[in-house]
Amino acid sequence: MTTHGENFQLYETTAVSILTTVKNLKLLSSKQTWFGNGTFDSAPLSKQLYTIHVTVSENKTLPLVYCIASNKEEE
Repeated sequence: MTTHGENFQLYETTAVSILTTVKNLKLLSSKQTWFGNGTFDSAPLSKQLYTIHVTVSENKTLPLVYCIASNKEEE
């Protein structure tokens, strides 16, 4: 739950959790360009974090979706 009362967890299995809000997904869908970032090397041995960001103004980029994988395999 966010501080604004929105659900934050979108999807969860034993392998992955996807964290975002409906508001974030609407903003994401309104943008033509998305940026992805995976933290394979700096994440703990059993976890991997992948984020999806969009630019909302000339100097501001926001992470809107967080994916946390419990199985760390580099393919």
